[in-house]
Amino acid sequence: MSKRKVKPSRILILLAGAAACAGVISLFLKYPVKYHNGDEIVATSSYSPLFGPDIEKSVPMEHYKFKGWYTDSELTSPAHSGFHLGTVDLYGKYEGETYSITYFDENWQKIPGQSPASYEYGSEIELPVLAKDGYT
Repeated sequence: MSKRKVKPSRILILLAGAAACAGVISLFLKYPVKYHNGDEIVATSSYSPLFGPDIEKSVPMEHYKFKGWYTDSELTSPAHSGFHLGTVDLYGKYEGETYSITYFDENWQKIPGQSPASYEYGSEIELPVLAKDGYT
């Protein structure tokens, strides 16, 4: 029985081929996506690395407008679609809905020029003190 030597170049080709196969296989795996609102996970899904996570998905919150997904909890780095590998954590940016405020007198007539004229949900406002002659 004779022993045959394998050239180092053939070993490298074999290793490169195995790595390429592992890369192709990983493209067909599904990876988790966690959608956060602050510290709370509000939704989960999975994605294929070829298409990336669904950054068009929104998680509705009553009284808030969804403004987009970010890759950091400080909301400084907007998420992008495209190629990803591994678990993806996305953090939602929301802004409170704005509501108009209308002031009425005791006869249900509008009182013009009062301030504030609007309110953003979740914020604090100071309402004017309304007075009427003869009342304290």
